[in-house]
Amino acid sequence: MHGKRKLITLAVVLATSLPLGLAACGETTLTRAAQPANEPTDGEPPADAPVEPDTAPNSPDALLPSTDVAPESAEAPPPSPDAPPPSPDAPPPSPDVAPVSPQPLAPVRPKTGPSGPNVAPVSPPPLAPVSPKAGPSGPSVAPSTPGPSVTTTRTPTPSPRPAPPPPPPPPGPAVFGPACASLPEGSLDAMAQQRTGSASAANSRLSTLFNALNQAKLTSVLDNAEAVTVFAPVNEAFAQLPQADLNRLLADPAQLKKVLTYHTVNGRIAPEKLAGTHPTLEGQKITVTGSGGDFKVNNSAVIICGNIQTRNGVVYLVDRVLMPPS
Repeated sequence: MHGKRKLITLAVVLATSLPLGLAACGETTLTRAAQPANEPTDGEPPADAPVEPDTAPNSPDALLPSTDVAPESAEAPPPSPDAPPPSPDAPPPSPDVAPVSPQPLAPVRPKTGPSGPNVAPVSPPPLAPVSPKAGPSGPSVAPSTPGPSVTTTRTPTPSPRPAPPPPPPPPGPAVFGPACASLPEGSLDAMAQQRTGSASAANSRLSTLFNALNQAKLTSVLDNAEAVTVFAPVNEAFAQLPQADLNRLLADPAQLKKVLTYHTVNGRIAPEKLAGTHPTLEGQKITVTGSGGDFKVNNSAVIICGNIQTRNGVVYLVDRVLMPPS
């Protein structure tokens, strides 16, 4: 009895709630049908929303790179009638992964050395035309048409030289006397270029006189005289003296100087003024006689060649040595 009551109560409850439940289900179905296809229903995510991984940000699975996998299609497309039959050796296509097209390779640029970044190669600039260069004193000038060649001769600058000696005095009358023709060639011209003390070295017939002047220290005296006239004994005149007397004379400089200065007169005596009495450097006088081209000194020594010019005097050659009076 008691069990029958329970069954009756359960039937009543079911009969009451079943129509309400069916009505609610129908309303929900109509509501979903009225909504747009891409609008999410309550509590459901949109169909095209990205699926987020279930892993937490700090989980190990989150660090792995994600791979884009094409969603599985519910049904493979039918094969094309024009497609060739699959090769028996080709591997079967993977049903789970969509084929990935290869990415184009990026162009590789040449690398520079370790000191700089990668740089694109630079083409060298074109060479500019070379213009002629000017000297350090002016700008560049365009080349001109060459004209006729000119040869320039550079005259060397003469180096400074000591002043030349004064020219010899104008020549007087020509030499005279019988011995002038036998004098060494060129000796007259050589004596004209020398002063009186040194001029005797230019004439070989006066070599004994030149040695005697050096021993008596009279060479420089005659060279430094302003103007002088010398009656010069030739070598043959000294040879006429006895050898003992000649050696004694050459060995005594004071007596030698006295004898030689007795042959010397101050001033330049021309042939036309030769005759007469003339004081000597020794202090005593000598006397010249004659005329024209025939003269004697102290009436003993003959002038064999006269009027020989030097730079500072005149020379008359005599054939004897003049001895001063004691």
